Amino acid sequence: MTNTAKRCRITRTGSRRAGLGLLLVTAILVVIPRLGPASSPASFPSAVGQEPAARPSESLDAILKALLRYDYSQGVGEPLKLRAYVAAHKADPAEREEVETKLLAFLAQGPTEGGMMVACRGLRLVGTAASAPVLGQLLLAPETTDPARYALEMIPGPEADAAFLAALDRTGGEVRLGIISSLGHRAVAAAVPRLTVLARGDDPAAAVEAVKAMGKIGSAEAVRSLSDLLEKVKGALKSGAASALLLCAEARLAVDLPDEAAELCDRVLLAGGPDILRQAAFRERIEAAGSADDGGFVLRALSGNDPALREPAISMIPKAFQDSEIEAVVPYLAKLTEEQQVQLTAVLAGYPTAYVLPTLLQAADSRSPSVRVEALRALEKAGNATIVEFLAARAAAAAGVEQAAARETLARLKGADVDAAILNMLEKETGEKVRLELITAAGERRIVAGKPVLAALVRTGPPAVQLRAIRVLRVLAAPADLRDLISLVFAVKEEAAREEMEDTVAAVARTIPRESVRAEAVENALAAEKSPLRRADLLRVLGKIGDDSSLGVVRRALHDANPAVADAAVRALTDWPTLTARDDVLAIARTTANPTYKVLAIRAYVRMIGLEPDLRPQGAVASLQTILGLSDRPEEKKLVLGMLPRFPCEPGLKLAQSLAADPSVAAEAKLAAERIERSLARR
Repeated sequence: MTNTAKRCRITRTGSRRAGLGLLLVTAILVVIPRLGPASSPASFPSAVGQEPAARPSESLDAILKALLRYDYSQGVGEPLKLRAYVAAHKADPAEREEVETKLLAFLAQGPTEGGMMVACRGLRLVGTAASAPVLGQLLLAPETTDPARYALEMIPGPEADAAFLAALDRTGGEVRLGIISSLGHRAVAAAVPRLTVLARGDDPAAAVEAVKAMGKIGSAEAVRSLSDLLEKVKGALKSGAASALLLCAEARLAVDLPDEAAELCDRVLLAGGPDILRQAAFRERIEAAGSADDGGFVLRALSGNDPALREPAISMIPKAFQDSEIEAVVPYLAKLTEEQQVQLTAVLAGYPTAYVLPTLLQAADSRSPSVRVEALRALEKAGNATIVEFLAARAAAAAGVEQAAARETLARLKGADVDAAILNMLEKETGEKVRLELITAAGERRIVAGKPVLAALVRTGPPAVQLRAIRVLRVLAAPADLRDLISLVFAVKEEAAREEMEDTVAAVARTIPRESVRAEAVENALAAEKSPLRRADLLRVLGKIGDDSSLGVVRRALHDANPAVADAAVRALTDWPTLTARDDVLAIARTTANPTYKVLAIRAYVRMIGLEPDLRPQGAVASLQTILGLSDRPEEKKLVLGMLPRFPCEPGLKLAQSLAADPSVAAEAKLAAERIERSLARR
């Protein structure tokens, strides 16, 4: 196991624990008399997370006694006590030394796996050179190597390095792999000669791990060893050496040694190997070259014969080219593969419009659908008001992903001048499909200034344009626009558009915070209106708004001499969105001779019962039974059966069962009864 944080695998027998205890006692007896001053607290890592500010009142001896037989299944209570104790005492040198001494003595007692790991976590915070011999012994056994490595990796000083080096020669298999990993983690330069031997040895796993460790160490000797390996070995080990050299190059870049980093990258590139490594080396090489290269590496890769280097070259363009310098790159777009064109197109989106817009427009006309789509997306950042017409036309002509990309870019293109261009084009455009796209964009962009243009299209446009304009007006309009919207209801002749306009007026009215005045504008218009057809329109709008204060007006209209007005009143009541009109629709269902009105009223009544989920179940069932008695058609009976399970009770169950004898609704009745029975059984 090479993961330092991995829980150690300990399956001790009693004799093994006793033997380990004797080993540790001997080591501690040797170490404790020589304990020196503790290192400065600043040289130790802080514990992960927030530690308690107050010192724990429980003694360390008591905590350790409880941890001696600790098991992970016991929870985190005891480990947290030790962590809190260590955190509270690690700042004082004398107290730190006492904690370290007691933790080492605790290890000598042969604790459980869990107890050992908890103690090693503590030593990770307070351990000094005095802990190295004890932890060094623990490194050797498979059962204890991981917690020991976890602690020892963070203890500073040559003693810890020496413990790892000593263990390297005395271990094998998984244990040795872990030791090698820790030497790399600590960047122990003295380990390079032995790691070099392992890298050339006959243990493939140890060789690969040794190469990784040398990459982390990154010393001049490690670089020489890795460079030699890169030239002489093959396969996975060669790739490992290349990857390790790139790690060394990255470290040199971090300390501002670009020339050394560049040399290491060149070695990896010259050595060949997998594309993924050469690509990584090429990126790092460009990083190392910096501004001194003037984009030469990128341009040579774009024009060269090595296709694997074009992808990293394109990804490095933002680092190598500033603003106007991108003009040196754009001629290469058409020469790249389809995938590379997509990649470069996305990069061009980050550059100023003046330098890339013509190229992106050309890409948007590519033969490749994926390139066209990426170019349309790139235009969102690199476009301006001049491409509004292009985007609208493309959205109108394209389909699928390409159409969605054109619409999205038109909706997100930045600038007030874009809004102005959309409205200007709307006033002049005659093509219906393009107009529809422009109207959609006006809604997506929330162009409030476009309300007059949209209103004009509602009055004069063809049906599809009318409908789209009405739907966008619903988004843009405010309560202050209600009078104008009402006038548009009268202006629309086509039935579908007129109904959509009525819905729009109602939707805008419902945005008024005060419910009692939502219908005021429509009521005022209704009071002043003489035309029966217009009065009918306004009554239908009142039904959609659902302002209970206007119910009286609608009720009176039920008795209007004009059939159109009376019809609109019925439809307004059956559309009413609240419970208030429930008695009205029940009366209509009971008294009307018009079968259509009866159906509308029954359906409205059932819907309104569903609007009151807290209604007493027996009361709801009684109401449903009442309306069921007025229902002649199976469609309405099914509606009642669908509502019954929402009010589970014995009367509802009996009502559902009674309908099972009706062949037109037998299946629905059986299902409703089963659902009610399940609900009652859960109580």
